Amino acid sequence: MNLVSHDGQMLFAALMTGGVAGYWAAIDSVRLRRAVVAYRKDTGDRALRDRVFGSAMGIVIGLTGVFGSLNYYFW
Repeated sequence: MNLVSHDGQMLFAALMTGGVAGYWAAIDSVRLRRAVVAYRKDTGDRALRDRVFGSAMGIVIGLTGVFGSLNYYFW
C-alpha cells in the first residue's frame, strides 16, 4: 500500500531540490556582491578572492540544481 504515488514523490523531490538550490543561489549572489565590493576596496587580500570564487561556484551549483529539477520533472 502506497501513501503517495510515485509521481507525487517525484514532484515533491523536484520541488524541494529546486527550492533549496534556488535559495542557495540567492544567498550566494548576495555574498558575491558583498565580496566583490570588499575586493574592489582592498585588492591585496587573498581571502576576498577566495570568497568571490566560492560564491560564484555556489551560484553555479544552485542554478544547476534548479535547472536539473526543472529538466527532470517539467521539461
